[in-house]
Amino acid sequence: MLNKPLVRTTIEIEPYLLYHAKLKALEENKTLRDVFTESLKKYCFGKINVQGSPKKNPQVKIGGYNLGGIKGNLNRKNIYADLKQLNSL
Repeated sequence: MLNKPLVRTTIEIEPYLLYHAKLKALEENKTLRDVFTESLKKYCFGKINVQGSPKKNPQVKIGGYNLGGIKGNLNRKNIYADLKQLNSL
């Protein structure tokens, strides 16, 4: 694990989860901290690579519809001209 700044927190989990997390740590010769860190990375970011940093998710393309482009001649000059006409009424 790299020497990154860590934060300390307290969590409440069901006893059977803690038991199985400890078993997993023993089976893989890891610390409980490593098991929780890897699990949270998998949960938050998806699969993790060998170094333990999260893989970048592929960029999602969001589709849309061409509604025919911009119609009319709306610009700042026309808007202010219309406001002057409304204020003069």
